[in-house]
Amino acid sequence: MTDGPDVRPAPPRPPLPGFAPLDVWLEPEWAVDRVGVCMPALPGAFAHAATTERALTAALTAAARVRRWLEAHGEDPGVERFWGTRVAGTVPAVREPDGYRASATFPPDRRLVGADEVEAVIRRLAWAREDLLALLDRVGAFETAHGPLPADDATGERTAVAIAWHLAGAEVWLVGRLPGGGRYDGTLDGDLGGTGLSDALVGSRTWVEGRLRALARDDDGAEHEDRHGETWTLAKVVRRLQYHGFDHLWELQRRLARADGTARRIEVVPERRPPAEDVVALLRSVGWDLRASNPDALARAIEGTFEMASAWHGERLVGTARSISDGAQNAVIAMVIVDPDFQGLGVGERMLHLLIDGRDGVRFTLAAAPGVDAWYRTLGFIPDPHAMFLPRRR
Repeated sequence: MTDGPDVRPAPPRPPLPGFAPLDVWLEPEWAVDRVGVCMPALPGAFAHAATTERALTAALTAAARVRRWLEAHGEDPGVERFWGTRVAGTVPAVREPDGYRASATFPPDRRLVGADEVEAVIRRLAWAREDLLALLDRVGAFETAHGPLPADDATGERTAVAIAWHLAGAEVWLVGRLPGGGRYDGTLDGDLGGTGLSDALVGSRTWVEGRLRALARDDDGAEHEDRHGETWTLAKVVRRLQYHGFDHLWELQRRLARADGTARRIEVVPERRPPAEDVVALLRSVGWDLRASNPDALARAIEGTFEMASAWHGERLVGTARSISDGAQNAVIAMVIVDPDFQGLGVGERMLHLLIDGRDGVRFTLAAAPGVDAWYRTLGFIPDPHAMFLPRRR
């Protein structure tokens, strides 16, 4: 079960100029026993988890991932540096008697969407489609050599081709939720690859782009209710279009990385201390912007660390973990970070084992990110009700 709509208190005022808490909206029952989190400032950013605390931690990483993706495509995300998350409100999804889940319409969804915003959405959808097609090519090469990409039926994982069909169908379905959205006449119920899939993706996307432009011309920000009782606005449609595309793109990327040996190619080493600028990029990749704001202090921290594990994919730094220790009895584990592109591959566990294995006489302590304590428990860590700390004074 989820822990319900209760949320942690808003973070204190940012300690430095140029930082701001990331406003998030909670959606309890987004799925069975899952809390969803959306971030209106970055419409493609979405996270979900079994508890509110874990979902909020995941939300910061999701927002940072979308920010990095936009920057990589030459677009200014338009958000200040993150200082934690701030819960703006909670709107639960509603399960109808027939099993239909009516997703939340948040207050930020109740607004006008102009032509400029729609063009930005279309541009981002095009970039995401390019990324998807490139990824499908990589999956195709893998499957030619090794057979079908593994799929977990228990969690509803689809084949790569089925994901592409699903994305095209979902785009058409979302646009069709609005009066004036229209009805798409093309075929979207197949499971064919090759030309059939390519034609379907082009045809459905052309239709979606045209309908979005037409809807923006007439948008008045009003809510419209569908036959299930779910309410829709154009702002809600474009928000869901973007995060749905990212969600499946990164799902497929993660599954391919699990299957193609990426984890084996990641080198986890104790003796290679990364440059501070690489660590700054890694910190920003998970939304730890404050820690990334002072490279000089970070460089001194790295230099003064007793032992540091770093994870590398070729020349790219993808993970760090530090041990600050007297070398005999006590040690503090700090800055355990894994790049979002490489999470779920066991990188964090490998780094922690490198630092703690063979040191049975040492008492290791750490401060876990909210909701991540269960993962540390799998490595043998236990809560300490007596622990205290003095916050940094900036």
